[in-house]
This record gives sequence, C-alpha cells and structure tokens, in this order.
Amino acid sequence: MKELYLVKKDNKVKPENSAKEFVISQKRERESDLKDLILPHLYELSQYPVEHIYSFGIDKKKSKYKIKYLTDISDILKSTDKGAIAMTEMAISSALDNNCTGIVIAHNHPCEFIHPSEEDLSLTEYLDSLCKENGLILYDHFIVSKAHGIKKYYSFYELKLLRKEDV
Repeated sequence: MKELYLVKKDNKVKPENSAKEFVISQKRERESDLKDLILPHLYELSQYPVEHIYSFGIDKKKSKYKIKYLTDISDILKSTDKGAIAMTEMAISSALDNNCTGIVIAHNHPCEFIHPSEEDLSLTEYLDSLCKENGLILYDHFIVSKAHGIKKYYSFYELKLLRKEDV
C-alpha cells in the first residue's frame, strides 16, 4: 500500500507510520483498527481528479470493526440542489438497512487543499446529529488530497473535531 500522510493541526505533514508524539490509550489502539481498514480506500479516493464521496457502513462488535459496505455517493451530491442533505440521508438509511453501528464518510479535495471548508464542517456536524438521532455513530470524516505527489489525509476524529460515543 502507498503511504498516506496525516495532516496535523499545525499544518505539518507527518508520515502516518512514524512514531507518535503521545501515548496511545488502549481504546485508541482498538480504534486504529478501523483506520487500518479505511486507509487503503482513502488512497484510491485521493486519485480522483474531481470530488468523490465515499460512505462506509461500519459494524463494531467486541472492539472489532468491519466494513459492511462501501458506496460512492458522489452522484447524489451532484444530482440535486439539496445534494448534501440527500447524501446524508442515504448514508444513514443504508447504515440502518445493513444493521451497522455507524458510518465513516470520506471525500477528496482535488484542489490539493486538505483542510475542511465551512461546508465540510457544517456537513459533519449535521451528519453527526443525524447519526445520534438514529442510534448510529459517525466514527470519522476523512478528507484526502494529493499535493505534489504526497498523499495526505485529514481526520475529524483524530483532530478531536468529532467525538464518538457508544450507542
């Protein structure tokens, strides 16, 4: 697998497999299993020249994560002026239909700017509230980009912009 780089809050880019600056708790260690499942798909997503959005249906049992489905929901976003709302509703209904415990959303920024836009922040907040209303967890929202050949990702959860609560 190609290497992805995590963008930290201070804009420094660090290889994801480099030594961590902090002690990882047992809970965080288990959660990294989810990221390990998602990262190969993020690499693929970073290759698109136009924006694409993936929705992952996640099932968690006994601290083990499983991707139950992966859907490219980009067309929904483009098909209507209320695309973001339709996209979030589809992500929620697919997760419920597949008996998932939660979802992960990931999209690329073809413009190479990795940080979330105001729309990204609003969408994440809205999706998180919808998940809670429906007994689901928004495990993470990833943004990926490829700038100057370096593949990077931004994780709302890792940067503490999103908190998971067990349902």
